[in-house]
Amino acid sequence: MWKKIRKKFFSNNTERIDCLVVGLGNPGEKYEKTAHNAGFRVVSRLKENLSFSSFEKDNPLNSLLTKGVIEDKKVALLLPLTYMNLSGEAIRKALKRFNVPPEKLILVHDDTDLPVGTIRFSIARGDAGHKGVSSVIKSIKTKNFTRLRVGFCKKQGQENEKAKEVVLKGAPPEIEKIEEKAAEELKEAVLFGPSTKTVELEI
Repeated sequence: MWKKIRKKFFSNNTERIDCLVVGLGNPGEKYEKTAHNAGFRVVSRLKENLSFSSFEKDNPLNSLLTKGVIEDKKVALLLPLTYMNLSGEAIRKALKRFNVPPEKLILVHDDTDLPVGTIRFSIARGDAGHKGVSSVIKSIKTKNFTRLRVGFCKKQGQENEKAKEVVLKGAPPEIEKIEEKAAEELKEAVLFGPSTKTVELEI
């Protein structure tokens, strides 16, 4: 009896979203303009391009959240405020709340394995040492989701620096051009699925 009552009164409480787009980064002015916050900035740029409402704090998700419709698709944009290495729990909760399967998750993040100006989608791949991606895979117990990787490979003179040191420095001057293109590719991925091509911008 209780199962029938619960189904009747609570079955519509889960809001269904067609795609969850998450930008990885760290909260606070200290990190705002670093390469490591490329995910935050690309998803924020997508929000502006689509004229979605402003991000609002969602306390249960410990994230900034906005929602809207791209053509006929309901989309949620999420910026976890948990700091990069603990992003997975917020994403796990969001997937559950919006009834989104992992394969409809698009994760946007910086990547020191790709040259600056390179934008590439990867599907069902390991974390390649990225702590934020590792947290997500551990929390949702699968790597079957899409990643949009924004390249920040070490440049000449940075060979002895750790990847963490590189991405926590200021982003290169060409970052706006790179992130605008990444936002365009991100919109296409939401509508039509991720591209298999690698975008390499001349910068």
